[in-house]
Amino acid sequence: QHGIALRYGTEEIRSDPDLAYAAVKTSWRAMKNVSRKLCGSSRIVREAVKQCWQALEYASEELRDDKDIVNLALKQSWRSLQFASLRLRGESGFMLKALAQGVESLQYAAPALCYDYDFMKQAVAVNGMALQYAAQDLMDRELVLEAVRNTWRALEHAPPSFCADRAVVLEAVHQHHAALQLACPSVLYDEELVFEAAKRRPDFLRLVPESLRGSRGLMVKMVKLHPMSLQYASEELRCDEDLVLEALRRNFRSLQHAPLLRGSRSFMLRAVQVDALALSLADEELREDPQIVCEAVEREWEMLEHVCQDLRSNYAFMMEAVGIEGLSLKYASDELRCQREVVAAAIGNSGQALEFAALELRRDPEMVLMAVRQDVQAILYADESLSSDFGFMFRAVRVDGLALMGASIDLRADPDLIMAAVKSNWRALKYACRSLRSNLNFMLQAVRVNSFCLSMAMEDLWMNPTLLAAAAEEEPPASSMEAAPTKSPDAELWQVLQQARPGWSESDLQAAMQKLGVIGVTNVPLLSQALSSDLNGRLRAAGQKIFTATTVMELKARCAAFNVASAAADAAAAEAAALPKSRGRTSRPNGRLAF
Repeated sequence: QHGIALRYGTEEIRSDPDLAYAAVKTSWRAMKNVSRKLCGSSRIVREAVKQCWQALEYASEELRDDKDIVNLALKQSWRSLQFASLRLRGESGFMLKALAQGVESLQYAAPALCYDYDFMKQAVAVNGMALQYAAQDLMDRELVLEAVRNTWRALEHAPPSFCADRAVVLEAVHQHHAALQLACPSVLYDEELVFEAAKRRPDFLRLVPESLRGSRGLMVKMVKLHPMSLQYASEELRCDEDLVLEALRRNFRSLQHAPLLRGSRSFMLRAVQVDALALSLADEELREDPQIVCEAVEREWEMLEHVCQDLRSNYAFMMEAVGIEGLSLKYASDELRCQREVVAAAIGNSGQALEFAALELRRDPEMVLMAVRQDVQAILYADESLSSDFGFMFRAVRVDGLALMGASIDLRADPDLIMAAVKSNWRALKYACRSLRSNLNFMLQAVRVNSFCLSMAMEDLWMNPTLLAAAAEEEPPASSMEAAPTKSPDAELWQVLQQARPGWSESDLQAAMQKLGVIGVTNVPLLSQALSSDLNGRLRAAGQKIFTATTVMELKARCAAFNVASAAADAAAAEAAALPKSRGRTSRPNGRLAF
């Protein structure tokens, strides 16, 4: 039932091999009670050691020298080496296998092995921390380097002379920055070693001497990798404008560690040109400087959020701001949002600026129509009194049929208004009420205006023969049947500008063409190339007024559409050229029914 019960047996019983084996099989602790002559039984000891390595303690000297039995114990714990014979503990191959269990196993190695250079070199290659068990006379540069290559922590057990060796310390630092703390203090003055450690952990710079944190070469390399490491630079370097700008280019928040420069007008003027967000960290006094604020707003209009209330109430300043970006009206004072001139200037730049206009101006039909001409979605910000006014909405849909999106529920069911919108833009039909789009008579009128209106009909009308026939009867305009003359590059560029900003007058378009010509942009492909790099940067360098963010966004969209259309036209022309010419012309009433 329990192997320990063997202790109560007589010497004769405890000398019985079968009974001892049965007891040990039940519990290895029975090895304490078996007869001494049975402690040399390989069968009994092997069974006990299989259960627990501590059973090796009760084995005979002969079995403690048995490599197979000791290996059984060693697989369980390196601590079993304390019971192994001295011969085994002095065998290099056996101890290297034991080292794989844990470096602490070397504490039981025979003293001769600690003086064996070849063995110690193999040991540190397996586990660098084995260096701590090597004799001091054996430790040379090659052995220490081998240990450090395996693990940087081995530097802790290297002699002081090697803790100051540059090659050894550099090898350790390549693995982990904390290795520099195990090195000799004099190493902390080595710029290359400190950089190797700090590039993985910038806050390590706190531990280096002040003289090294005042090294411009080191700090320039650090801020390029970790901009926020500027905080560890010396006081003098945190006043170095070029160094702070280098950090600012990568992270504007690094400016918070240069408090003296945040109050410098000349520096902040350069800073907002690098990153407009730097304005949010400028001193309160400089956030009232119109020139600095305008430089920031020109690059990021939302920087007006950090501008003082006095500037937001300044008529001249806000007129300049909305001229750069119409949505800047969002941060204007309540008084300026009521001024017609300011709101008109904002809307002329971005139709959606109507959202931030005063209520009385959002009720003004002319002001809302001006916004719709600039951006049709501005109709969504018109007052409800205009949204339900048939006369106003009729004028709005004639400007752009999609203005129907801002009409009231009742007006979206008015067939006359819907038809006027469809004539302007057939896609406006999607904003009509479902009852009209499921009405056969109304949809017949719509598809006669534009066959694409068929796609906006309700599902039950899609396969209606009468509606399909009406759509097929629509003939394309005569002008589209003729071969379109090839447009000159200037005409194509003019058209893209006009599509991007439909609210621009002819003089505005001519001015845009002129400033684009100054920087060598004379056609749409060149404009696409300039937009993909830095169009405003080139204009600024040439002394020209830059485009607003909204204009740049619209130009990118129009250029992308132009490139797609050009590619499709080229593909169609190539396909037509590849096909054999037919003698007769097949009749197809309406080619646009291909959808």
